[in-house]
Amino acid sequence: VIDSETYISLRQSLEQMEYSKALIYVFDNSTDENIRESNKKYALKKKIIYRTSNTNVGLSKAYNFLIDEIRENKDYENDYFVTFDDDTEIRNCYLQELIKVIENEEADVYLPVVYANGIIISPSNCLCYAKVLIVDNVSKINLNYVTGINTGLCIRITTFSKIRYNEELFLDNVDHSLFESIHRNNLKIFILKNSILYQKYSQFEKVSKNRKLERFRITLSDNKIYAKSSWIKKIFFRFSGMRQAKRLDKEYYTDSFMKLYKCVWKS
Repeated sequence: VIDSETYISLRQSLEQMEYSKALIYVFDNSTDENIRESNKKYALKKKIIYRTSNTNVGLSKAYNFLIDEIRENKDYENDYFVTFDDDTEIRNCYLQELIKVIENEEADVYLPVVYANGIIISPSNCLCYAKVLIVDNVSKINLNYVTGINTGLCIRITTFSKIRYNEELFLDNVDHSLFESIHRNNLKIFILKNSILYQKYSQFEKVSKNRKLERFRITLSDNKIYAKSSWIKKIFFRFSGMRQAKRLDKEYYTDSFMKLYKCVWKS
């Protein structure tokens, strides 16, 4: 929490705007007890609502835990739930537009524009809830096929009586699965076209082979679970996983990624 770019920029934005209505929740997925204890002390000092399961439960369970807790308090029924990763730069323009739009535009879901390395990574169009099509201009987004990532996603609290994060998914496709549910329930989506967030995208980072293997294992596992609902997804994620395994084997001069791919999809 202490060195989180998201928390630092969010706190600065709220203070500059003199906006005191927001409650900041942190769900700590740290597996290190010392880090959790440090985060807990800092959260108490800064009046952050701190929660943890003392292990890494993944994104879906963390989000649902907080949503369930918030929904238990009837005073929050007219409020909104906004999610952030820990590596997002939040600027005043995002919060200012979000508050203004909520007051003037009736919607269930508000979706900002998120950039990473100069590319719009959210929102995007999604074919058959499988193939994500990146756009170079938000005007090319089709609301009937729109999907997005969790960063900056704002959802009306009462909307969670109809949708829920899929707890079978640990990390990947958590957001796309949610948008599939949003479309299935015909919920209204509003894109914050003038509100921009900047995120560090881990896929662009070079890491050790072992760390990349563990990350790839999670991706394969989540993709396989997400693909259970349709044969189109199964075909897409099997082939995309194979292509990714070949690319990573070439990048890391190994055959470990293809072996992992075969192991996950044959199990």
